[in-house]
Amino acid sequence: MFQPITPPSSFAELLVKPLYHSFFRYPSRMFVAAVVTAVGFEYVLTDVTDRIFLSINAGRLWRDVSPANKEETPND
Repeated sequence: MFQPITPPSSFAELLVKPLYHSFFRYPSRMFVAAVVTAVGFEYVLTDVTDRIFLSINAGRLWRDVSPANKEETPND
């Protein structure tokens, strides 16, 4: 009738059981978790790669050169 609470026997049991019961038991939750993870990963990857590209090519991009060209062109 009453079972005493026993501590988890292993670290894997401590981690895997709640994960299974909250996400992987139901396919719809697993699908939503996969979509959210993919969108988040894409956002972070895009942001990081853009920052790396901009830091490597600083001063050589159109946004860096364009204001200098506008100042040098004579007005008609």
